[in-house]
Amino acid sequence: GMHVSQPQIDKAAALLQGTGQIHIWAAVNAKVLADLLDRRLRSAGLPARNMAHEGRELAERLVTLNKGDVVVAFAFRRAPKALAPIFEHARAVKAKTLLIADMVAHTLTERPDLLLAAPRGDDEKFLTLSVPMLICNALVLTLAQRDHGRSIHALQTLERLRRDLGA
Repeated sequence: GMHVSQPQIDKAAALLQGTGQIHIWAAVNAKVLADLLDRRLRSAGLPARNMAHEGRELAERLVTLNKGDVVVAFAFRRAPKALAPIFEHARAVKAKTLLIADMVAHTLTERPDLLLAAPRGDDEKFLTLSVPMLICNALVLTLAQRDHGRSIHALQTLERLRRDLGA
């Protein structure tokens, strides 16, 4: 079952709301989650930036990380190589870190400020992203409830812009 409680989701939502930029990072097949969360946060009027890149490109994006920002990272099965350097840099600039993960979370050397970890089933071969996707959706819904109508206003603006742009 889910090992992430609503109070934990509330904490994560508060972390994302009291922030400058929200920098979202994921590696390999978790990049779809970074895309999803990035789009949903921006649709809700939050200052999200997708930095799901590697190497030089990632370094260039990390340079813009500031105090008061939050890094949301994803890690499943094994810790991506870039995760520790990202968290170290975040700590150095006094940015906060939120990790959405499965049980790999317990093996990490660099601890995030906030962890949302849930197992994704027993069969290694058939692990899907549905559990972390659920966590992302719960997070976005909680943010919408907490923000006094700002995300509703942002969605209305988004609809109007889509219409105006013929999208």
